[in-house]
Order: sequence, then structure tokens, then C-alpha cells
Amino acid sequence: MKSVVLSLFALTLVAGTALAAVPGTTDYLLATQPMISGKVVSANDHKLVVNTDQGEQITLAVDSRTMVPVDLGAGMVARVEFKVTEDGRYIAKRVIPIRDGMSGGRELAYANHGGHAMRVASMPGRSHDTLPQTASQQPLLALLGALALSAAGALALARRFRRA
Repeated sequence: MKSVVLSLFALTLVAGTALAAVPGTTDYLLATQPMISGKVVSANDHKLVVNTDQGEQITLAVDSRTMVPVDLGAGMVARVEFKVTEDGRYIAKRVIPIRDGMSGGRELAYANHGGHAMRVASMPGRSHDTLPQTASQQPLLALLGALALSAAGALALARRFRRA
């Protein structure tokens, strides 16, 4: 009986750590999305020009799927989520203006494109040639916990049949 209780406790601990590992905070999202931040120089229906916080000027293409606020104009501070095409162009996915009360700070990761360092936010360590390593050890731990629980149950049944 003690082994069954201990096995259930171990399984509960493993399941609890699996649920706690799912990041759901805004800080996590901001640190992992490819994004630039800076002051908008110009914006129209086809392109967006931003002076980044690092002093560079980046031109991003704007298409019909880009989410842009209607009041976006020159001089506004904004974050721009983007994607990089195979030919090296930046396409804006979403423009987020930084308004009063919003934090403008963000940990930026730097990417190396075309032989020179671009100071734009990107996913750290991500290469376009390989898939991201998203697997974790948690399913293995859950399997080991389930095996321990079933072994404890089998032992308990074996003891009962031996006594009878």
C-alpha cells in the first residue's frame, strides 16, 4: 500500500512539473518573437521604415496581412514583429505602438544576416537551415512515472495472491 501511495505522489510531482513548464507570460513572448523596436520614420501601404533603438534604419515591407494600427505615423515608438523571406527581405507581420504606460524595454537577441551583424531581435540560436529543438524530457518522465505506478500495482496484486 505504501508503494502505491509513493508512486501516486511521484506521478503527481512529474505531472505538476510538466504543467509548470509551459510559458505563458508576455515577457516570454517578447523575448522569443523576431521583433525590432524603435521610432517610425515613415509608414505607408507598402513599406515601413524604422530607426531602431540600436541606431540602424530598417525598411520592412507591408502587405495586406500586416496588422497596422490606423493611427500609426512618423515619430511614434513601436515594436514590429516580422518575418524574413528567403531573399532576405523583412515583411512586417504586426506593428505594436508603445503608448503611455507600456514598457519599452525588452531583451533583444541579435542575428547575423548576410555576413554583417543585424541588430534586430530574433530567436536566439535559431538557424534557418535546421529545425528548432522543442522536445523536452517531460514525456519520458511521465512514462517512467506511469511505469513505476504500474509496477507498484503489480507488486501489490502479487502479494495479495501469494497470501491467499
